[in-house]
Amino acid sequence: MYGVYLAFADPNDLMHNHFSRGTMQYEPQTQVLYEQLAGMWTYLALIEALVLRGFDDLRLWKRVCVCSLVCDVLYFHAVAGPVGGWLAFWDLARWTGWDYFINGLLLMLTFARLLVVLATGGLREKRGKASENYDNGRTWVLGLPCPTING
Repeated sequence: MYGVYLAFADPNDLMHNHFSRGTMQYEPQTQVLYEQLAGMWTYLALIEALVLRGFDDLRLWKRVCVCSLVCDVLYFHAVAGPVGGWLAFWDLARWTGWDYFINGLLLMLTFARLLVVLATGGLREKRGKASENYDNGRTWVLGLPCPTING
């Protein structure tokens, strides 16, 4: 949501410091693109926060996570270009503190989405309520069974 805030309130900071490591400047005539980006980020956050939390249907989760993974790859592709391409982007010695924070956070989310797409445990194959996220007395987290107090 901080990116959404920056897209509206300080797009120069977003472009200069967070997207391009100082290689590009914000151009005011492109503000509409920043607002559209903010809308897309808000949409993704709301889908993940509101829709996925309401259902434990594995098919739904996988489909939404595949869509989010495509967005993640396109985001990384977009920020890799201005810093010199994929090899330069993955040169961790050149990362700023902000790069570590934002890219680290997004990489964790990307990995979690990938686990949902690849894993089959933890979510029911059939439609059900989110409160029914239990199977044979075991609680599941990220597709892995977690011990319970009684188990």
